Amino acid sequence: MSVTSNDQRATPAAEIDKGGDAAEKRMTGLVLASGSHGITLETDPVEFMMVALGRARDWLEEAERLEDVRETKAIAVGYESVIREKDLAKAAELAATEIVRRCERRIGALVRQGQREGVIRMRGQREDLPRTGDLASPMAASGMGLNELTRSYTMANATVEDFERAVSEARDECNLSRANVVRKIKGTKPKPGERTEWHHNRRHIDSTRILSTLTQELDAATAGLELIEPDDLEEDFVTECAVSIRQSLAVIQATLRRIQRDRRDESGQTH
Repeated sequence: MSVTSNDQRATPAAEIDKGGDAAEKRMTGLVLASGSHGITLETDPVEFMMVALGRARDWLEEAERLEDVRETKAIAVGYESVIREKDLAKAAELAATEIVRRCERRIGALVRQGQREGVIRMRGQREDLPRTGDLASPMAASGMGLNELTRSYTMANATVEDFERAVSEARDECNLSRANVVRKIKGTKPKPGERTEWHHNRRHIDSTRILSTLTQELDAATAGLELIEPDDLEEDFVTECAVSIRQSLAVIQATLRRIQRDRRDESGQTH
């Protein structure tokens, strides 16, 4: 099994939008095998993505290279973005999103496999497991943050029947978000007040509520930090959490700077 720690980026929408270029050929090579029989995203988005989905399902069952699965996921995310931006058929968008979920499930399974084979770090790793040079962390190998990777593990750990049922139910709701698929697998219900796909599609966003909720959750989280016992924590787990937390804090700080800057600009224009 091959592992890389290089960050995989989603293929830019502009690159995919050209049609017949490198991005589409990569998608064809990884997922569509011998070609799309003349079907393109522009001429028939639903048929194009349904063909891609069908072949992706078969390919992912045998895929052994994390790099290939991560690349396919990135390309599918790019198609998902193009379909949404161009307001193409909802069925095409759902098919692209389903490929992303299936890639994430396979990534979770391959990370676990890599841990068993000793090429990816794992918590509490036994000394008798084989080791090959410096081990990649699960997040570096998967290209995911901690929360995303945890949900990928949940999808990977589910039986085929449970995963397919969860995807089918989520598809029927037109909500194949990672959180919703995981909820279906676990058999849990959305939290009260949680926004649905309907809200997200219409960009009906309450900025005040978002910032207020973030503030409350951060206050609650930091209040319990003094209760942490360092000796109870394993080093790899702390490292993974630290990376994820720093990434989140960087986003929060950048957002706050943008909000404050925009508010100052508005204030200056009104005086």
